[in-house]
Amino acid sequence: MENSKKIKFQLSKLDVQLFENSDKIIEVTVVIGSGVGEKLNVGDNDVDLDCDMDWDTGSFLYEIPAKELVGLLTNKPFEDLNSEDLSDFDSELIEVADGNLNYNQVNGIDIDNADEIIESLKDTPYEIDLENDGDDKAQLIEDQMYDLYRNGDIYDSEYSFSSLFSLKFDDDELGSYFVDWHYKEESSS
Repeated sequence: MENSKKIKFQLSKLDVQLFENSDKIIEVTVVIGSGVGEKLNVGDNDVDLDCDMDWDTGSFLYEIPAKELVGLLTNKPFEDLNSEDLSDFDSELIEVADGNLNYNQVNGIDIDNADEIIESLKDTPYEIDLENDGDDKAQLIEDQMYDLYRNGDIYDSEYSFSSLFSLKFDDDELGSYFVDWHYKEESSS
């Protein structure tokens, strides 16, 4: 289906004039269509980890003024909305699942500098004890950083995504709305 038909379909399910004249904030649930990237900094006991989590699935709750929501849906197919399009709106993570953790830096040291990282972890709960010359330093660091990720405090976290699978809301004043990649008539649920 071409973009103009998608936009026409998604707008046909809204009272556009009602939305254009409303400042009401709507709680909109979006389900991500192509994975969620998360950049985060985690720390514990003077050890800092800069990492990325690539989640396969995710969903968020956004607070979007009605007239701005109809503006978004007028400009492009909802599925093409991305984290940048929604960055000005308050959001709350509902869930993310099935992720892969990628390590960038430990204590400001690039993950490729294993010897420096091991030295920086001395006298911390994440200290690495090299028992044999043949120990896989990278794997030992990865194991300790996974523990840090699980046990540490998240200082900073930023999500990004490039497309949506579905968008829905249920509002007492403005009604219910649901659209997904299939662009078929469905009842909201």
